[in-house]
Amino acid sequence: MKNTIVLLFLFFIFTFNGNTQEINIPKDHTKIVQTFLTGVNEHSNAKVLKSMDKNYRKEQIKFLNGNKEQFINELFGGEDLNTHKYMNQVFEKIQKFELYSIIKDKQGNYKYIFRSQDGQSDILITLFLSKEGKKYGFEGARG
Repeated sequence: MKNTIVLLFLFFIFTFNGNTQEINIPKDHTKIVQTFLTGVNEHSNAKVLKSMDKNYRKEQIKFLNGNKEQFINELFGGEDLNTHKYMNQVFEKIQKFELYSIIKDKQGNYKYIFRSQDGQSDILITLFLSKEGKKYGFEGARG
């Protein structure tokens, strides 16, 4: 009987672990990643803006004639996993936002891929993590 219980326990553990993806966030990135994830899931413009690289944020908002709302909405664009079409989601309509993967290139730069769902689309969003002095911030596309 004990062997059966142990086998069932191991089966459930391996089954559960096989369906989840563990992503190891570098320790010094944890705070900025948590701030960003929380900001998106709480629909907090202030937290999302705070999570962005300062120079990138200023450059892009200037490019958009001061339109912070447009800046935030344009961060949430990517290829829909179902239709394979590029689309943008409206920030306020995002229902689920999570870290999907992290890729480190040969130069030591980090690319963060987030999965965003709004009830209409399910997209992957790529942002790059940059460091200015001791402060980290995310950057998206330019222009």
